[in-house]
Amino acid sequence: MPSTNGSSKHYVYAKSTSGTFPVSTLCGRCSGLVTKPKYHKNMDLGTKKVVLDKTILLEQADAVELVMGEEITLMNWGNAFVRDVTRRDKDGPVTNMLLELHLQGDVKKTRKVTWLATTAHNLVPVDMVSFDHLITKAKLDKADVLEECLTPQTEFRDEAFADCNVAELEPGAVVQFERKGYYVLDGQRLADGGSRMVFFNVPSGRA
Repeated sequence: MPSTNGSSKHYVYAKSTSGTFPVSTLCGRCSGLVTKPKYHKNMDLGTKKVVLDKTILLEQADAVELVMGEEITLMNWGNAFVRDVTRRDKDGPVTNMLLELHLQGDVKKTRKVTWLATTAHNLVPVDMVSFDHLITKAKLDKADVLEECLTPQTEFRDEAFADCNVAELEPGAVVQFERKGYYVLDGQRLADGGSRMVFFNVPSGRA
């Protein structure tokens, strides 16, 4: 069981293979800033900021599964109905959605969806990095040729956005991204005149 000691939950949205983020517009009053527990099972970890906005980003993998009329749960916010879905073409990626908030809805029987408000200060550029084993076998035999057993690609990097809470983290901090897993903040790298926070995946939940 991964340790949550000292960790907190944040949102992250990796780019889809199409390179697009579905943009959702919400009906109803939905702008502001609220505080939520970092981890609802351990209140001692404190609280985090959750930015609400009329326009939010979803992950492509979630958006393509949603259907019009479905009631979903926007995690750390509440329920909403899917009122419209726009695709680039019939079988292409989702580009826009229209959601109607239904905050009094029952969250127990709905699909859970992570999201990110599109306000500028809440879109923190991050790199999510994971690693594979260096060799393709658990143990090399005497007859094996090392070069033939090397894994072709061992590093995988996704450019993404995380919420504003990650800006307060120090290098070495271990955090849990909702529905993604545990990561350790390695530092920052320069990119396109700015910088991106770099997180390494921690499969065991321990750095």
